[in-house]
Formats: sequence, C-alpha cells, structure tokens
Amino acid sequence: MPVIERLYQEFNKQGFAVLFVDLLESPAAVKELGQTLGLHFPLLLDWDGQVMRSYRVVSTPHAFWLDRAGRVVASHIGGRNWESSDAHVLIRELLKR
Repeated sequence: MPVIERLYQEFNKQGFAVLFVDLLESPAAVKELGQTLGLHFPLLLDWDGQVMRSYRVVSTPHAFWLDRAGRVVASHIGGRNWESSDAHVLIRELLKR
C-alpha cells in the first residue's frame, strides 16, 4: 500500500486515480488502515461483496486498470512490483489515452 501511495502522489496531478476497495471488513478497520499507512487516495468498503461480484474478483489482491472512460484495460491478480519500470510505463500509457 505505501508503494501505491507513492504512485498516487507521483501521478495524481496528471489524472491518475487510485480507489482501494476493501472486501467485507468493518468501516473502522478500513479507516484505521488508511490512517496507519498515511494513505491519501479513497478507501472504499465493499461491505456486501457487490463490487467483488461485479468485477468477478476471485482472489486478492486484484488490481484493475481503467482508462479515462472507465473501461477495464488491464488487471492483475496477486502481488506485483508496482515500483517497476513496467508499472510506470503502464501508468504513463493510460494517462495518454
């Protein structure tokens, strides 16, 4: 999560947005997570699993990359080095669209 925060800080002024969707935890737990990690992007709570079902999430973590029109253009299940040059290239390409 701190890596995602750094990406958010680096690219948010160019239109990069991050939405973290927590599955089935309490609002207090989600709020505490954001405060503990110093996160500035929105932390959302999927308290009934509707978002999970809509996006067909079968495992976490599961990252979705959406273009400016809101279309899913890429997804990744599991851990990933979000500080890699590949991740930066993907973000820059999406911001150009």
